[in-house]
Amino acid sequence: MTYQQPQPAFPPAAPAEPNFFAALFDLSFKNWVTLRIAGILYILVVILAGLGILTYSIGLAMLVGGFFGFLIFIIGFPLIFFLTTLGLRLAFEGAVATVAIAKNTEALNNR
Repeated sequence: MTYQQPQPAFPPAAPAEPNFFAALFDLSFKNWVTLRIAGILYILVVILAGLGILTYSIGLAMLVGGFFGFLIFIIGFPLIFFLTTLGLRLAFEGAVATVAIAKNTEALNNR
C-alpha cells in the first residue's frame, strides 16, 4: 500500500495581474493591456467617427443643397456610419482575437 499525500482543498491561486498603469509601463511586455482598453477605445473611436461623419455629411449637404443635399444627409450619413462602425468593429475584434490567441499560446507554452 502506497501513501498518497492529501490534495489541497482549493487549487493554488493564480498570480494577481498588475494594475493598469503597471501593465502599461511593463517593458517586458508580459502583461496584456489590449483586452483591458479595447471596449473603451472602441466606444471612443465610434463616437469620434460618428461626429466626423456627421460634420462631413452636414457640410456636403449644405454644399450640394436642395433635395440632393437632404438625400445625402438622410441616406448617406447612416450608410457611411454603419460601414465605418462595421470596419472598426472588425479591426478591434481582430486585435482582441490576436491577443487572446497569444495569451492562450503563452499559457500552453508555460505548462
